[in-house]
Amino acid sequence: MDEIGELSPSSQAKLLRFLQEGEYYPLGSDKPKRLQARIVLATNQDLVASQKDGSFRSDLYYRLKTHHIHVPPLRKRKENIALLTRHFAEQAAKEYGRTPPHISSELMLMLTRYDFPGNVRELQAMITHAVSVSDKNLNRDDFDALFNFSTEEQQGLSDENALLNFFFGDGKYTIFFGYEKNHDHGSPFQNRW
Repeated sequence: MDEIGELSPSSQAKLLRFLQEGEYYPLGSDKPKRLQARIVLATNQDLVASQKDGSFRSDLYYRLKTHHIHVPPLRKRKENIALLTRHFAEQAAKEYGRTPPHISSELMLMLTRYDFPGNVRELQAMITHAVSVSDKNLNRDDFDALFNFSTEEQQGLSDENALLNFFFGDGKYTIFFGYEKNHDHGSPFQNRW
């Protein structure tokens, strides 16, 4: 389960009961079933602070605390960016029926300088989109098109400002496009505006 720090108080109570008793009621049934799975939960919230301020149940917090793994955000694991970039590029290429692309060193350098406020999901979305619109190689141009950044806009900017401008433009808005496979019309993508 993801984002357990966002659970409502009633959902926290249900989760605690589920974990303690090992039983659940399938939708529409009045007969309980036994839990036959391991539960992995994740959050980016500070559960200690949430537990102390009363927005997260103490009993649930201590029930979950039995096995705790802290995974730092991607901005603190820059050494993982190259590996994840290659993995996501190969994954997207397979999904789109393409050959895994070559990733330019210039692009890799830019990615390692970016802080990824959206964490690993943001990197995955960037790479998936770039693979979907590029030919055989991933380079800066694929990301320029994604973020509507032109080299003319970069002139006169420092490297840091150019990088921020590359990823955020003028900072007024960000546009996300959703794609899905469209098997009915022979086209691999369908815009969902």
